[in-house]
Amino acid sequence: MLKIIVIDDHPLVRRGIVDSIKDIPGFDIVGESGDAKDAQELLAKTATDIVILDISLPGVDGLELLKIIRSTYPTIKVLILTMHPEEMFALRAFRNGASGYLAKAEAPRELGRALVTLSQGDKYISRSMSRELIEHLDSDLSKQRFELLSDRELQVLVQIAKGLNNKSIAEKLALSTKTVSTYRTRVLAKMQMESDAQLTRYAVTNHLIE
Repeated sequence: MLKIIVIDDHPLVRRGIVDSIKDIPGFDIVGESGDAKDAQELLAKTATDIVILDISLPGVDGLELLKIIRSTYPTIKVLILTMHPEEMFALRAFRNGASGYLAKAEAPRELGRALVTLSQGDKYISRSMSRELIEHLDSDLSKQRFELLSDRELQVLVQIAKGLNNKSIAEKLALSTKTVSTYRTRVLAKMQMESDAQLTRYAVTNHLIE
């Protein structure tokens, strides 16, 4: 039995994932967590083969936690299961060491296939997402401005586009307000924009937020 930990900040979503995996032979849920801090404590004391990880977590988000898992537990395979179907998030996830990427909308029909693929030592990405990635790499999208942003700068951009102020972003990302202000300045400079409104329009147009 391959041991799985599910990390998602929505209890109902976690329950749905757990219930789905119970019907897939060869896999066993050994733990659940709703944030990065608890997840790291759980991983430190629990033998794990696969982590199912959401990108949108409070505090340290999924992409940052992915880096921590890959550096601390290199044998653990990480399947990103997220509301973000956009290819840009998938590219960053794979660059940071993900073994698979699956949009939650596809999970009911694809989760079992994804887990089996990872258990066989292969990387997983759905057919629909693979087509989008190919189109992304073959187009000017790969040269879009957000590609200039670091992972943390991208996180700040997304929060700005959601209408959060510096204090709220700092609380959500577990940063100081001063640090968020610095990131905001860098994001505006790299994106060659002058206001939050411009950042928000860009994020909406490029599907960086729901």
